[in-house]
Amino acid sequence: MPGDVSSNTETSPGTNIEYGDTPAGKILQRLDQLEDTHYQYVHAHQDRLQARLDESKRLEEKFRTEAMELRSQILALAQSEETESENP
Repeated sequence: MPGDVSSNTETSPGTNIEYGDTPAGKILQRLDQLEDTHYQYVHAHQDRLQARLDESKRLEEKFRTEAMELRSQILALAQSEETESENP
């Protein structure tokens, strides 16, 4: 029928059953819509989580680098102070 939205279900490889505007077809259309909506949300959420993870890793690396620089400066200062106290 013109204007009908058909919903196809593959029952076995290469075999499609057309349900069209039947009650089963309407339920399948709702299921298709539910799946599409869910997967869109899940994939968008995964993208947001991945972005947050990437940012977290970047910040961790920045912290690690800055902490190592500070540690080196503190050790150099401590060594310098020790040398000065040994040679008044």
